Amino acid sequence: MFDYIDSFPLQYKNIEESAQLLPQPLEGVMDLINETVKSFFQQHNYGNSSMKGFMMYCRPSVEKYIFSHLYERLYEMYKCKNKERDNEFRKAKTVAQSLTSMELFRTLKVPKEFMLGTEEEKVDPYGNCVEILNRSEKSISPGEKVKDIMRMYTETKIAVINYRGEKAELQNVNDQVRVLAYILAKADLKFPNTEFNLLKDYVCMQETSNTAEEFAITNLQVLLLTIPREV
Repeated sequence: MFDYIDSFPLQYKNIEESAQLLPQPLEGVMDLINETVKSFFQQHNYGNSSMKGFMMYCRPSVEKYIFSHLYERLYEMYKCKNKERDNEFRKAKTVAQSLTSMELFRTLKVPKEFMLGTEEEKVDPYGNCVEILNRSEKSISPGEKVKDIMRMYTETKIAVINYRGEKAELQNVNDQVRVLAYILAKADLKFPNTEFNLLKDYVCMQETSNTAEEFAITNLQVLLLTIPREV
């Protein structure tokens, strides 16, 4: 493991060339994580019931350790690959920031029952969802980022119930994606295409597939294109 961590920056020294190899560099990191976790399981006799509580934390710990050393370089590769799309998003973001919350709701065609708050209110009812995305981009753990995204989906529904009452539900997919587009437009994301493409590859490389996570991230990738480009 340590040899791979030491050699990774040398193997992928040129960021632009390495970006063309994606997702291969991430595949190598995920293979290292899988091998390290299996090695721990074998060494600590996973069949021993007394070790099961300990081993359930093994993969997250291994991932955090390895990504703490390699994530920055991986992220630079994905930034390079997604540079043009992230630049386009930032231009669209400037347009979105010129709109009030209500103007943005209307531009994105969010149904009236999910237009939460008023121009006079200083706190955005969807603010917690926005903050979750903001914090996620600063993390260096793909696993934690994915958990944050799934929590953000849940928080959108909670925000509606808290504001409209228990009878109000954000269940329709078409309604939900419009609210998510609003949250993306309000979030202070600098490299969203970089983020979501890295996470999409990460989720697809898991030994056990999770279609819900894959759908959630793919959904956000598509919604980046709905942010208004002009007023």
